Amino acid sequence: MMTAAAAAGKNVSVEWHAPFFSGGGYCSEATTFAVALDALGVDTYVAQHGDGVSQEYIAGQRGNAGFEKVVAISRKRKKRTDVAVCHSEPGAWHVLRGPNWPSSPCPPRGAGIVVGRTMFETDRLPDGWVGRLNAVDEVWVPTEFHRAIFSAAGTSRVSVVGEPVDVDAFRPDGRELEVEGSFVVASVFKWEKRKGWDVLLAAWRDAWARDANCDAQLVLVANAYHSDSDFRAKLDTYVREDLAEPRGLRGLCPIRVASDLSQDDLESLYRRADLLAAPSRGEGWGRPHVEAMASGTPIVATNWSGPTAYLTNDNGYPLAFRPDLVRVGDGPFRDHMWAEPDVDHLAAIFRRARDFPDERRAKGARARADMVNFFSPRALALVVADRLDDLLRRRRDDDRKQQAGSTTTTTTTTEL
Repeated sequence: MMTAAAAAGKNVSVEWHAPFFSGGGYCSEATTFAVALDALGVDTYVAQHGDGVSQEYIAGQRGNAGFEKVVAISRKRKKRTDVAVCHSEPGAWHVLRGPNWPSSPCPPRGAGIVVGRTMFETDRLPDGWVGRLNAVDEVWVPTEFHRAIFSAAGTSRVSVVGEPVDVDAFRPDGRELEVEGSFVVASVFKWEKRKGWDVLLAAWRDAWARDANCDAQLVLVANAYHSDSDFRAKLDTYVREDLAEPRGLRGLCPIRVASDLSQDDLESLYRRADLLAAPSRGEGWGRPHVEAMASGTPIVATNWSGPTAYLTNDNGYPLAFRPDLVRVGDGPFRDHMWAEPDVDHLAAIFRRARDFPDERRAKGARARADMVNFFSPRALALVVADRLDDLLRRRRDDDRKQQAGSTTTTTTTTEL
């Protein structure tokens, strides 16, 4: 039976602008939204926006059903644009790019209603965002955490729309990546301070400091972010110099460093891991977090920012942080604040997750159920369809009021 939201969504034509062919978090999120809306019967058209096309990303997606579906949607003949969604950092909105930047301006000309979809990872918004946010009809953020921060900054018309995860691709059953160790912890992140890899290493050292024969293994899947990709050397230097371990990584419980895993291998790693560790200082959402949870693997993640939307004591291990937020300290957002994860608490969670496997598995099963019930593509597509219907209904009501006002003015003028 078709829900009211799905039926309403069928009457809407949506033009979704996002970095569909760039890779990264916005790309993955937008792809899942677009494919789910199309499957729901919503007239959906997509356009590349907000970042350059990555041929490396495209080459790695051949055969991926979601990617191929987005390509097909991008080639559809557009009927009209009832609602345009600008899905990127607001700095890319309202900007016409030159011929060497294969991206669409958003909002496009002729759009009836414009929605901005974005998020941020600190306690405030970057300079210049609020003006652009308030120039659209509605802003969609993924969590109540974001709604509070965006609203406090002066953004009007903010709604919460969560982020979907592909629960068919990320699932408990299937091939598992071959990894040594009886207790395997995975961590998947972009190489930057925000992701808390330093916290992760310190906790990993402390968790097993008294284990003479450690049978645990940490699998790090790191991706370059404005840096080279020699991550093992960077990690080894940090362990030697900052953690004062003269043997470097060899002095810790085994750590395997990987990068650029294929999609199939990443899915297999999530299934094999006993725990996903994500001690980030701030997250817009946390894509690896929900991918692991959909795979039936519980997570330990900082209980601040994005993960507060889905992480509970029943489906994972919320990680404590210092009572006071700390300054970012460097870069363009140096004066912003974010969380500082608790190293001791993370080390304790590693030990508990290893020592109480039944509890860990129960959390993983609940994590999978929560992702299927609340964050599947169809569940979030229904939320989007409902928001679209509400926006169009409000616009029609506003138009009727304006027309009624115009008629009254004309009548009064004629009588005079």
